[in-house]
Amino acid sequence: MPQYVHYVPGRLRVKCLLLKGNANRAEAVTQLLSAEEGIASCEVNPITGSVLVRYDESATSAYRVLDLLKRGGYIGPGVDLHAQNRSPEKTASDVGTIVSKAVMGALVERVVERSAVALVGAIL
Repeated sequence: MPQYVHYVPGRLRVKCLLLKGNANRAEAVTQLLSAEEGIASCEVNPITGSVLVRYDESATSAYRVLDLLKRGGYIGPGVDLHAQNRSPEKTASDVGTIVSKAVMGALVERVVERSAVALVGAIL
């Protein structure tokens, strides 16, 4: 079973315990995925059990790569991309929230600073 799945469009990484320490299986996965149309590169590390796949989104998908690994018996049927990754819309929303908070924080800091200067000026 995989330890984790991570993907961004065009790149997928799967860590799979079945490949860890097994150079023969690692080579089999490399051959399996390299034969698939749309896969630009496939790097399998038998020391860590990590599979890194770079693919052309117009020719294949992360779902197709996972399906190949499932059919080969390298990962289980319950592996889901959405359980491990956030949607791009959610990430963009998070970035917007962070930027908004930073801008508001800077504005509040500036207002407080000017108020403090005005208060000190009024006292003197």
